[in-house]
Amino acid sequence: MNKQVYIRHLEKRDVPAIVDMEERQTRVARPDFWEKRIEISESAEDHGITTTCTLITSNQTEMQQFFSRLGFIQGKMLHYQKELST
Repeated sequence: MNKQVYIRHLEKRDVPAIVDMEERQTRVARPDFWEKRIEISESAEDHGITTTCTLITSNQTEMQQFFSRLGFIQGKMLHYQKELST
């Protein structure tokens, strides 16, 4: 049975669910970060922003599905990182 899904733009009321999802995946809760992200996304058009990017790890399948449902695709940019000794 196929079920129709309605996808809408993020809203500030989504912050608790987003924080919960991220905390389950990363064990880190960042409500202030997500509130700012949503605020920026709400005003993106006003500032001429036409593209947004996000980073997730390859084992975060729930996050991959979440962003795919929002219309995100894997971009052309490569991510480089270097572990620093402690």
